[in-house]
Amino acid sequence: MATINLGAIKFNWKGAYNSSTSYAVDDVVSSGGNSYVCIQAHSTAQAVGDATAYWNIMSSAGTNGTDGTDLTSTLTTQGDILYRDGSGLQRLGAGTSGQVLQTGGTGANPSWNDASGGGLEFISKHNLSANTGEWIFDQVFANNTSFNVFEIYYYNLNHTDSSDNDLTMDLRKGASGSEVSVRSSTALFYHRIKQHGGSGGSAVHMQTDAAPHGGIRLAHSGTFGGADSRGTYGTITVFNPHRKDGNGNTIDSRCFVRATHQGLVSSNSSGSYMFSGETIANYDDNSLVATGFSLKSSDYNLRASSSCQSKVLIFGVKES
Repeated sequence: MATINLGAIKFNWKGAYNSSTSYAVDDVVSSGGNSYVCIQAHSTAQAVGDATAYWNIMSSAGTNGTDGTDLTSTLTTQGDILYRDGSGLQRLGAGTSGQVLQTGGTGANPSWNDASGGGLEFISKHNLSANTGEWIFDQVFANNTSFNVFEIYYYNLNHTDSSDNDLTMDLRKGASGSEVSVRSSTALFYHRIKQHGGSGGSAVHMQTDAAPHGGIRLAHSGTFGGADSRGTYGTITVFNPHRKDGNGNTIDSRCFVRATHQGLVSSNSSGSYMFSGETIANYDDNSLVATGFSLKSSDYNLRASSSCQSKVLIFGVKES
């Protein structure tokens, strides 16, 4: 009966090949990125190779001599992506700014393509960190001239006094560092709804207002402040701040604003008094190029709170 060496019923890793080392059957060595198994014991130098009397190859790094991690011969430029086509590994160079990676489906290669369709594109997020008389967003329109319409969302906007007060929005013009707020010739149309759950009644107020208020009224004497529970919310849409048409040509047209607002009113924080309103406004000066905007309370500071953070999100409306 043949004798079985239980210690040899496995491969024996010996590390890098050494011509001065004796090897036994099933010893495994590495050389040149490949691995080889000994098929005939020997004590003299017998060089490894793909198929010799002493060695058989176990694994190969391939004809390029790489070990599976060195792809510099394929990926040559920052932004390259590696993919496999019908024959092997290939390089997809970086696309142009704003493009998206798109699959061609089964049996096809990926490619860079322009994003299709409209929608909102995020521009910036802002948190109010300290009480302020005016929260200013300079150059947000001027730095994003590819958009003709902007959507602005505000959360937990509040003021520092426990009474009703106006919240206003103002367009700004001019270069950074020397901006001048536009606080005249406003033409407003707004409606507001007050509801008192306790009495079951409601009152609806609709009116126009051509007097300069120091900005566009987001809420007319209807925002209750002074506490975290009295944050208010709303949206602002700014149309055509750059005075451009769809082809980028300067036109003789005004900047229009539409805003919505909802919150609590009067000296009641329980929610039985609610305020909601909508403002449609434009500036009478049709030569105005709006570069940014600001938010403020008519008589008090805007209120900052770490537990109920006031936040503004700004988006541009993509046309295609």
